Order: sequence, then C-alpha cells, then structure tokens
Amino acid sequence: MPSCPKCKAEYAENFSFCRNCNVKLVKHQESEVFIDLGPATILTNVPNEHEANFIESVLIANNIPFFRQHTGAGSYLTIEMGMSNFGIDIFVPESLVEKAKELINMFDYKKIQETAGEVAREDQYTKRRKNRVWFIVALSWIPFLIIMIIEWLYKTFFVTIQHR
Repeated sequence: MPSCPKCKAEYAENFSFCRNCNVKLVKHQESEVFIDLGPATILTNVPNEHEANFIESVLIANNIPFFRQHTGAGSYLTIEMGMSNFGIDIFVPESLVEKAKELINMFDYKKIQETAGEVAREDQYTKRRKNRVWFIVALSWIPFLIIMIIEWLYKTFFVTIQHR
C-alpha cells in the first residue's frame, strides 16, 4: 500500500501523489530504526517543570536520549491542577549517565534561573495558586459557619426566650 514519506498518510494502489504534501508516494516506507541503549537509570529529580525543561534542553543539545516521569501522583496533579509538588525524575540510558551528569553539573542552573527571574515568577505563580486554593476552601466553609451561627443564635435567644 503506497504511503507519503512526508506525512505518513496511506493511499489506495491507484494513487501516486499525496493530496496534502504533493509528494510522490512510495511503495514500502522505511521503518524507523530504534537503537537499544540499554536500561534507563535516573539522572536527577527536579522540583518543577522549569528545571526539567532546562536539563532536557542540555541533554537534547548533546544528543542524549531521555524521558521524564512525574513522581507519585505528580502526573495526575499536573493534569488536574496545572502543577505538582512531587517533582520530576529524568532518566537517561545507563551507558550515558556519567556524561549527562557532567553536562548538568557544568551549569549552575539554579543561578541561571534566578538571574533570568524564573524563580521569582514561579514563586509568584505558586503563591497566587495557593491563595486561590485557600479562597476556595474559605468559600466552602462560609455556608457551614453561617448555619452554625444561626443555629447557635436560635438556641441561645429564641429557645431561652420561650422558656422564660
């Protein structure tokens, strides 16, 4: 079955050009080659997305394959709340872990973040999110407190007045 080498769309036998890319279709598309680099091992654990993105950019620039994994319920919290306090593990192939450690240790990435103002912005963002959470919690308790106060006033004044 012919397919487009650019967009990977498959076509029936009677087509010769891709409608989307206007590229000549090929009969047998070469499959991607995966190189087994051995088992992955943890390179580092970082507390937030900014630091993970920085380390990943260093690894990409040096052609070191990696993957990230949120610890604990971090993936769920990132989807649900937009952030996680559990941290992110960054994994690299075991054979390249020493090279990767040397690369990330070359940079004082916390200092780089501070000079760029990322930490200050993140702290403000986190502070606003925490304030919103406390505000929502407070709003959820207001009806309960009002009911308790009304009940106390009712028992204190109305019931006592009737018994006199």
